[in-house]
Amino acid sequence: MPSISTSAGEVSLTCDIARVEDRIVFTYSLANQGRGAVVVMEAATLADAVTGRRGADAGAATTWLGEDGQANVLKGTAPMPAAADPDAPVLALGMRLEPGARLER
Repeated sequence: MPSISTSAGEVSLTCDIARVEDRIVFTYSLANQGRGAVVVMEAATLADAVTGRRGADAGAATTWLGEDGQANVLKGTAPMPAAADPDAPVLALGMRLEPGARLER
């Protein structure tokens, strides 16, 4: 399956998609070739400047397993589960990526 790479400045991102039995597996690596550390945020929300209301980044790719057992891939925001609180904050997982380091997930 495809492997996609892109970079911004001295930080590069490589995403791989593979089929493993009946699953689709997305893995990625992020490499910092710069001279300074960068902070990697793996989940982030956007806040409306006027209302302050938080929401997911609609430009992000989202995957989820549907009730029918099929994988869904969407460039946007996945449907909200019925029991979810839309006003609950989403805390990002952030980590420091030192110069010359690589993050693999």
